[in-house]
Amino acid sequence: VTKMMWHPSLPVVVTSAADGVVRMWDARQGTVVSDYKGHTDMVLDVKGFWGAGVGGVDLVLTASDDHTARVFALPTQNLLQG
Repeated sequence: VTKMMWHPSLPVVVTSAADGVVRMWDARQGTVVSDYKGHTDMVLDVKGFWGAGVGGVDLVLTASDDHTARVFALPTQNLLQG
């Protein structure tokens, strides 16, 4: 894990990793909810933009050693139930 961040109001942790994958974790269960792939090298940084997407969707911006930045939409609305 190269970086991690907590969602400000949900039991969610987002991590970036040396394997180039960004993961969203359910902190209550300790399980991976989603994997976000697309980078071909280590993900160096991850930043959350909570509610910034269309319809209030949570977004994550990532930066990688592959010289790219990517934006992923997180399905955190699914975690609001339960």
